[in-house]
Amino acid sequence: MRAAVVLLLSLLLSGCTFAFKDIDKRFFVSAMGIDKTDNPKMPYKISLMLGIPTSKVEAGEEKFQVIRQEAESISQAVRLVKSKVDKELDFGHTKTFILGKALAEDDLTQAKDWLSRRRDFQLIAYLAVGDPDAESILQVSPPSERFPGNTLFLTFSHDGVQSSYIQTAMLFDFYRRTHEKGLDPFLPVIKPDRDKFEVNRVALLDKHKIKYIASPNETQLLDMFAKKGFHKFTLHTRIDSNLLAFSVTDCDAKFGIVRTGSTPAVNITLDLKGTSRRRMRLRPSGG
Repeated sequence: MRAAVVLLLSLLLSGCTFAFKDIDKRFFVSAMGIDKTDNPKMPYKISLMLGIPTSKVEAGEEKFQVIRQEAESISQAVRLVKSKVDKELDFGHTKTFILGKALAEDDLTQAKDWLSRRRDFQLIAYLAVGDPDAESILQVSPPSERFPGNTLFLTFSHDGVQSSYIQTAMLFDFYRRTHEKGLDPFLPVIKPDRDKFEVNRVALLDKHKIKYIASPNETQLLDMFAKKGFHKFTLHTRIDSNLLAFSVTDCDAKFGIVRTGSTPAVNITLDLKGTSRRRMRLRPSGG
């Protein structure tokens, strides 16, 4: 009896040993991109940003590689990527998922379901639309970045920059908005600009795809209307022939739907509080 117990314990310990992967045998995926291809037989292309461990943690010294793979499905593409690397892929630290603009304008149903169902993805990860595609976003290497993908994380978490042009969408909230009646999902739009990112637009979606991409001014208006609590931005407006700029510290928004003829309209009332920063008189060009 005692020998049987010892044999059983040894088998259990052996199983745990083979299942465990040391940290030096793992590739930590810091960001992932999903794009649509022009090949109907392989409609999906994924891009994985893999961080390469280094002894120095300094700005501009981060090392990473981007692995891409086309396949019939997203899960199949991930399995094929594993044949290209020598370490196990670890998605436990993936903080940002980028969806290509072409995919978001077509149909996000498959990508959304796969992201929300995979057990090793964090539901508090950030989602965004990559313009023109997700792969080009992951290829950007900002000189101030200390480790791969940290710039995007600081941008959307508001731990770094705080801007009224940057909207934040998390995976759990995006999934909820695609299923709840009366709610519509939205995603921030990222555009590469040499060695940095430009995030000043937001994409408005129905339950499946993009219906409209707001301009920077419309994005700021949406932020004023939708955000609760923190409001800090600079507003420019014209009064007669003067340009007035003031810093907004508090904002309260109300809206009402009215019908003029056959077309409904939305009246938005904004109550802004702030301090004037600059005022100057406009002059005609050349004068």
